[in-house]
Amino acid sequence: LRVFGDLAAAGAGLQWNGVALRASEVGRSLAMALRMSFWPWPLVADYGPAGKPAPPAVAPILLAAVVLLGLVTIPWWRRGCGRGVAFGYAWMVLTFLPVMNLIPIPQPRAERFLYLPSVGLVIGAAWCLERLRAWLRRRRRGGRWGWALPLFLILPLGGALSWQRLPQWRDEVSLWESVLRVLPENPRALQNLGAAYAAAGDWERALPLYARAYSLAPRMEKVVIAYANALHRRGRHAEALEVLRESVRQGANGVEVVGMLAASLARQGEYEEAAELFGRIVAARPGDGRARVSRALCWVALGRLDDARRELRMLEKEGGDGEIAAPLRSALAAAGGE
Repeated sequence: LRVFGDLAAAGAGLQWNGVALRASEVGRSLAMALRMSFWPWPLVADYGPAGKPAPPAVAPILLAAVVLLGLVTIPWWRRGCGRGVAFGYAWMVLTFLPVMNLIPIPQPRAERFLYLPSVGLVIGAAWCLERLRAWLRRRRRGGRWGWALPLFLILPLGGALSWQRLPQWRDEVSLWESVLRVLPENPRALQNLGAAYAAAGDWERALPLYARAYSLAPRMEKVVIAYANALHRRGRHAEALEVLRESVRQGANGVEVVGMLAASLARQGEYEEAAELFGRIVAARPGDGRARVSRALCWVALGRLDDARRELRMLEKEGGDGEIAAPLRSALAAAGGE
């Protein structure tokens, strides 16, 4: 709250507004954490970026309320395993709090979020097993190792799960294919699998994956840039230009996407629009010499030589008269501007 000023998702750029909607997302995060703590299957390397949240629902809101209110009742957890379970419960909830989506984050679900909270689960389980061992000893039941029977049942299951899981991390293709088997509409997984195929020169497989990722996340910069680059690489420049235009229209206004669109427009001879887009980058990042030079080159093509000369003088005055400004100097010389 100190950083963001309120509970708005300013840092992530997410519009998860409203108490009910936010409470639902908290409940869904908790449900995923509880399920993975006791039943870690299926395992997924990437649950995907945050997008439009699901509508508010009663069940996750109730779960969030019960879990958080459980912290208030901890002082009364004193019988049997109560003290150890209370400590483990408090540990789990409090260490999961930063990624519970009270303040939404760009990747709202991830198994790695459970690394630290799982310590609390283990502490609570160990406390209860110790109490079980003491109870069995008092009643002379189960022998010395009877209390450990649950562990001997769980360990083979964990080993089998690891045995099945490890091959999925063999290479990029195996990893992202395993993600898509569970979450077939994960745009980041689609884009990364496409990148793996593209790196191997398999464009027949890569391009449909890029296109599918783009259809699911037309404002996700990494997806947009990868798809547009792939189309350019295959010589489909008009399609790449349309992808970039549409993405910017839908709100993908990051510097990389806008710069790529501006460069594509300049290559097509649409210098007026390209100059305007390069100007947006300069306004956002005044020290970006490359964007300033690119805008000035568009001015040269449009015959605005005075503006281009003024930009060159400013760059030289600021010490940017090296390689970055060389194309502008050459273009002005060829146009008779120097």
